[in-house]
Amino acid sequence: APDWDAVAQCETGGDWSMQGARYSGGVGFYNGTWDSFGGQEYAPNAGQATREQQIAVAERVYARHGASAWGC
Repeated sequence: APDWDAVAQCETGGDWSMQGARYSGGVGFYNGTWDSFGGQEYAPNAGQATREQQIAVAERVYARHGASAWGC
């Protein structure tokens, strides 16, 4: 799996609490992706979830789409 801290550093400068209009969380989840991969079980927005919870959802996205899901 990717080094999620490195991905977060590249995507958001390592800001795990980032909440944006379209992208949120440390690794820059598209808000719809957060929802469709079960993020709602942790928090309404990725930036409100813990780093560990965000990584759990990121692992699901990675399992389905691979690293291509991220720009970095």
